Amino acid sequence: MCEPTRDITIMPLLPKYRELNSVENLWQFMHQNWLSNPIFKSYADIVDHCCDGRKLELQPWRIRSIGHRKWAYEF
Repeated sequence: MCEPTRDITIMPLLPKYRELNSVENLWQFMHQNWLSNPIFKSYADIVDHCCDGRKLELQPWRIRSIGHRKWAYEF
């Protein structure tokens, strides 16, 4: 097993570097596909819309593809 090194400092990601944070990419995908200012006619429409958005949880391959960055896997 490899011993931890003391030469590396983990820095928090700044909000302006969204391309480094895969959660930001997922949020952008959800915003563009489900949360882009829809107008609802009834409460049932709101519930249906939310349920459709939650279906993304059942698609881990899609979440992986959204968060995947080619440059991060080239090493």
